[in-house]
Amino acid sequence: MSFGTKGTLGQATRAIGALSVKCTAASSYRIGLDSGQAASAPNVRSMRNAATGETVRYALSTTLDGPEWGSGLAGSSTYDATGTGYAQNVPIYGRIPEQATPAPGDYTDRVTATIYF
Repeated sequence: MSFGTKGTLGQATRAIGALSVKCTAASSYRIGLDSGQAASAPNVRSMRNAATGETVRYALSTTLDGPEWGSGLAGSSTYDATGTGYAQNVPIYGRIPEQATPAPGDYTDRVTATIYF
C-alpha cells in the first residue's frame, strides 16, 4: 500500500490496498496483522524514515475508518471469512491521522499477515 507523496500531514490521508487469500471452499479462516517493524507499541503502527529515524503514525482496518486491524489482541480486530476455493481479495484500508509533519523522505514499514484456518 502506498500513501503517495504528501507535503504536510495537517489532515488525515487515506489509501487502500488488498490482500489475496485462497482457502478451501466452506472453510472458515481468520487473518491477523502484526504491528509492523516500526511499531511503538502493540497495534500502534508507524512508518520509519531510515535516514532520520523519524516516524509517521498510521492505522490499518478492514473497513473505511473501522477499528484497528491487528492480531486480535489488545482490542484489535481481525478479518474473519469463509473460503470459496478461489482467490479472494480482502481490502485493507490505511489511514494516516493528522500529525506533525516530519522531515521529507521515504517512510516505510512492513506488516506480516497470518492466516489461521
